[in-house]
Amino acid sequence: MDKSVLYGLSYGMYVVGASDAGRPVGCIINTCIQITSDEPVLAVSLNKNNYTLSAVKRTRRFGLSVIAERTDRSIIPIFGFQCSRDCDKYAAYGYDSLRGVPLVKGCFAAVSYTHLTLPTNSRV
Repeated sequence: MDKSVLYGLSYGMYVVGASDAGRPVGCIINTCIQITSDEPVLAVSLNKNNYTLSAVKRTRRFGLSVIAERTDRSIIPIFGFQCSRDCDKYAAYGYDSLRGVPLVKGCFAAVSYTHLTLPTNSRV
């Protein structure tokens, strides 16, 4: 992993992407924090009612696309106000697949997590 990506994390907009039976799903989040740097660990927060979260829980994998300030602002209503269950959010932007998870094409930076560990006290 290129750890320089961690230096660019700040309050911002991100797309969490997952695979739902081979179909890319995703949502906008604004909460991503670095927990450790030696063995990089990030914490992200998704709404417990979000369809993307259900795909992450099933596959235990997700991708995090860091959205640049210059990114087309239409990404926010597409990934933020629609449900992946009902539409292909990636159709307008395209995506790259890294370790089986979708990452928004042209994003500022991206991270792929596999073998995700959920907190034991998680209510999701």
